[in-house]
Amino acid sequence: MLANSYSALVFVMFLWTSGLVVSKTATNLMTPFELSFSRWVICSLILFIFCFSQLKCHGQMIQENIQKLFVLGFLLALGSTFLVWSVDSTTVFNASLLGASQPLITLIIALIIGLEIISRLQYLGILLGLVGVFILITKGNSDLIFNFKFNLGDILVLAAVLFYSLYTVFLVKWSMKIPGHIIMLTSSFSAALILFPLTLMHSGLAVVQLWFDPTAILIIFFMAVFPTALATTLWNKAVVNVGANKASVFINLMPVFGALASILIFQDRFQLFHFYGTILVVIGVWMVAFRKGLTE
Repeated sequence: MLANSYSALVFVMFLWTSGLVVSKTATNLMTPFELSFSRWVICSLILFIFCFSQLKCHGQMIQENIQKLFVLGFLLALGSTFLVWSVDSTTVFNASLLGASQPLITLIIALIIGLEIISRLQYLGILLGLVGVFILITKGNSDLIFNFKFNLGDILVLAAVLFYSLYTVFLVKWSMKIPGHIIMLTSSFSAALILFPLTLMHSGLAVVQLWFDPTAILIIFFMAVFPTALATTLWNKAVVNVGANKASVFINLMPVFGALASILIFQDRFQLFHFYGTILVVIGVWMVAFRKGLTE
């Protein structure tokens, strides 16, 4: 069970990274609100088709946890929108660096509410993972860190990280007896409902025109199916199985996949910092996920 969950988490990081790569093509076609709202609508429809027959079986549990499910949808809606929005006013470096803080923020929240207890060795694993992320993001150039400055986009990234961290912690804390795909379906409906008035205020009815653009539809459909419906459903199941802190540390794999995508897709040259950063991230993830530690 745990081995399958860890494999699923690696696959989730791959899917989320692919979503970042694909979303780069959407900046000139749609606004962050239009992309977020559209993908949650499509995601909801797809999940509804596949899960419709199971809704009656879990109807009672859904009704009992409707407020919690709405909160999860709220956190997903704002987290996904703020993350896409942030790149309009910050650099990829800033967004990636701040985004890499999610495992620590998730762990801090989990420790504060007494949800997690981890060992010293696992703390070291988190630290090594972050060092690896720093090497990948800065390309081994410390000057980028010293010149780091906050702006509106940075604040949006931090807000997105906070929302995603709260989503992960609440998912574990509430431990609802509802299958992950049903949680994803109800959360997707909530996210779409929350983003609907925000998108109307921001773009008006222009969002409807996107649904008649073949390129936009292809992007939205990909984002709805793979980085959203499939990846988040797998994430929900894995988080419940392995815990919030162990699952969140796998987020450090995203810069690794990002570096690989740059090399394979954008034909960037493989450099020494890619090797060192990747090795540290992999070791850090292994220490947190698979080692019980020296002292509990």
